[in-house]
Amino acid sequence: MQKLYRTDYEGEFVVDGFVLHQGKRTENRIFVPNTLVNNAHTKNAVIIGNGTSRKSLNVKKVEQHAGGHLGKRRLQSYGCNALYRDMSPDFLVCINPFLINEIVKSGYADKHIVMSNASNVKTHPGVLHLFPYGHTWCAGALATWLACFDGHQKIYLLGFDNQNEHSNNNVYAGTAHYATADTPARSQKWEGQMKRIFDAYDDVDFAWVAGGISRFPEEWNYCLNLRQITIHDFVLEADL
Repeated sequence: MQKLYRTDYEGEFVVDGFVLHQGKRTENRIFVPNTLVNNAHTKNAVIIGNGTSRKSLNVKKVEQHAGGHLGKRRLQSYGCNALYRDMSPDFLVCINPFLINEIVKSGYADKHIVMSNASNVKTHPGVLHLFPYGHTWCAGALATWLACFDGHQKIYLLGFDNQNEHSNNNVYAGTAHYATADTPARSQKWEGQMKRIFDAYDDVDFAWVAGGISRFPEEWNYCLNLRQITIHDFVLEADL
């Protein structure tokens, strides 16, 4: 994976249907321009996953974070999926079409930035923002990559618990569009996606916030730019 940044991104072509003629497929491609400019930030960000470890912190504090004098330390927030039910992050990332329908119907996307894939953007024209380059990762990895893409140099990972395969460790387990808490779940694919990001953006300081029954994957120990901190450390460092 190579380092990519929004400052170099003008937009991209996406497939908008195709026709078959005499056994030959011809795709119709349209150019979707970049709809966001995000270069006026402090280079500090927090990615909010939905692992149960984040229950010990009121995420509204992140939404209301002022960042000290003149906002010099303000965190930009990147959230995943149903997080919008509890707070409004600066950027919400969601690929799941059922959750996207819920988000759009709620009216949230009319007033906030919601990033999704080309299929969802076409289904809800003028409401969603296209996620760059069509990555097909899990929402947590997508949100983390997006923060790197936007040029953040210090990124906190909150609620990134990783699954233990015996339960669904998610704060929204059992609610609409989520499996129940006793549903076995695995996160190996997602853990690998995250490691690719850590390795690619090796100049970024990643801080994984531990808590609850969170689990730090063995392969992440080899990422020299990734450190483990407690929720208490996070509150102090970020001045929440």
